[in-house]
Amino acid sequence: MEGAMWGIYRVSNWIMKFAYVNFLWMLFTIVGLFVFGFFPATIAMFSIIRKWIMKEVDIPIFKTFWVAYKTNFVKSNVLGLIIIFIGVVLYVDLRVIAQFRDTWVYIFYYLLLIVSLLYSLTLLYVIPVYIHYEMKPIQVLKVSFLFMILNPFSTISMSAGLLAILFLIGQFPGLTPFFSGSLISFVIMFFAYYAFRKNDFKLQKNNI
Repeated sequence: MEGAMWGIYRVSNWIMKFAYVNFLWMLFTIVGLFVFGFFPATIAMFSIIRKWIMKEVDIPIFKTFWVAYKTNFVKSNVLGLIIIFIGVVLYVDLRVIAQFRDTWVYIFYYLLLIVSLLYSLTLLYVIPVYIHYEMKPIQVLKVSFLFMILNPFSTISMSAGLLAILFLIGQFPGLTPFFSGSLISFVIMFFAYYAFRKNDFKLQKNNI
């Protein structure tokens, strides 16, 4: 029973941790008036998840979250504005081109759809790359694109995990305030960190 009780305690403890981080994410998004709070709060959440994945499980959650939120407030919003701007441009272009019926326009439309898909997949790596490598916003997008292309296993796994969580939340909407952001960030960060370690191993191997 001691072993079973210890297992139950550990599971319960992690459930509470994920719920707490999700609460902080939502709270600080609201504190930043949603628009300016979302990106720094998301980066703060990913920062904690990254430390957990790196086996730093005893970190002070609130302090770590607050430091990451405060430190990255301006820079993360610059990155966020760039992401939103590119996304809006792609969306508007798709809507405008969809109004035309010419064959050549349709070809361009589907090419733009592919670009939009690649952009969406690139976004899966943006925050993990930002946290792990501490680059400038434009560099973050470039490196994220390369990781997305060169790591199909991680990219597919992220996408599948994200869809699974969204499906689960759709079936049980009550989970949203407790686990929506934290579970998604864990899945994305887990496979992104796998890609980072794989890349670092290759670089070390080439330098030997």
